[in-house]
Amino acid sequence: MKFVAGLIPACRRSEAGSVTIIFGMTSMVAFGAIGLALDYNRALSMKKKLQIAVDQSAIAGASLPATANQNRINMAQRFFGTNLTGTALSTLTPSIAASNAGVTVTATYAYPTVLMKLWRVDTLDLRARSVARSQVQNGGVACLIALNPTSDNGLHLQGVNKLTSNDCWAWVNSTHPYSINAVGASLGKAQGFCTAGGVLGAEHFLPSPYTQCDPIPDPFADKVAPADGACTETNMSLKKGPHTLNPGTYCGGLVLKPQAEVTFNPGVYIIKNGMFEVQGQSTAVGNGVVMVFKGANAELIVRGGGSVSFKAPGTAATNVAGLNGFVFFQDKTTTQAGRTTIIQGGGDVKIEGILYLPTWRVDIGGNGDVNQMSQYFTMVADSFYMEGNGKLYLTSDAGGAGLPDLMPRIKNGPQLIE
Repeated sequence: MKFVAGLIPACRRSEAGSVTIIFGMTSMVAFGAIGLALDYNRALSMKKKLQIAVDQSAIAGASLPATANQNRINMAQRFFGTNLTGTALSTLTPSIAASNAGVTVTATYAYPTVLMKLWRVDTLDLRARSVARSQVQNGGVACLIALNPTSDNGLHLQGVNKLTSNDCWAWVNSTHPYSINAVGASLGKAQGFCTAGGVLGAEHFLPSPYTQCDPIPDPFADKVAPADGACTETNMSLKKGPHTLNPGTYCGGLVLKPQAEVTFNPGVYIIKNGMFEVQGQSTAVGNGVVMVFKGANAELIVRGGGSVSFKAPGTAATNVAGLNGFVFFQDKTTTQAGRTTIIQGGGDVKIEGILYLPTWRVDIGGNGDVNQMSQYFTMVADSFYMEGNGKLYLTSDAGGAGLPDLMPRIKNGPQLIE
């Protein structure tokens, strides 16, 4: 009995020790589970931040128009750093690959554990990847295209003039370092500016122009000017008083003198081997008309101080040689390249349609507004030079004006695809 009696307390002491050991082991497992859950939740939160950063970086790089790959990489890098400022991830350097087809951003982070270190798990590897497609035709419309590939004044602003194209883009194909430039108090505002070259005076543009952009090919290179017939008039000059003109071939040019009041009936007017000039204090009105310039001496000048209201043939117009939507059209196969077209404000100038002068420079000057009331006015020319105190308004609402929507779409994104 003593043996038994002595044994029982011994057994109880052994049982108590086992419970203590089991409790300790259970506590460690429970503590480890809590530590695992805590570290996991913190790592998951950090992973979300990392994924948001790579998503927004890829979108930022893909949002640029057709531009140099390095520009996309730089933009993605800036957004990545901005999104993670003030976090433990701020020192990360992502891996970025970019092309006109898309932008891929990948980032990894070794999350330092807190409680899981007890289990000899010092870090949890986090990885985030995102791919954004860039070449999506949803970036807007190009409403000003300067085709010259080398001009130092692809788009020039000077004086206190203003260029406004809030719903569309200005695009310059020149690779010159100063292909877009501005001086004085001038200001250009658009949905965007893009040049194949560089910019001088970027502070004059809102938003700041993109550089190293892919050129936009001449969107109307395949358009053919209509054949000219016998001369309807030769060296025509209209003086003071009312006049009405019909479509035809005006050889030697057509000049509207001061106080001439001219109505143009709908159709195609071929200005052959001469100047179409609207002088100050004259009035020119035409709905559904297109002026086609042909021959070595062809030229266009619209002086300020008068009243000009021209609208291109609409979508349903017939007998306009397929030039629906065009208000001025240069036949580049017969005209002399390098000429300068002058359009001055100072009066009531409203032109609706496409100005297509692919090898001529367009000078916009004067002290008045050009096209403030127009619903649709776009320009494709060799280059553009703005000076004076006037304002030029470009807009791409072809549907609102009842005209065909022919200007090219800007290919930029973004579209997140992975």
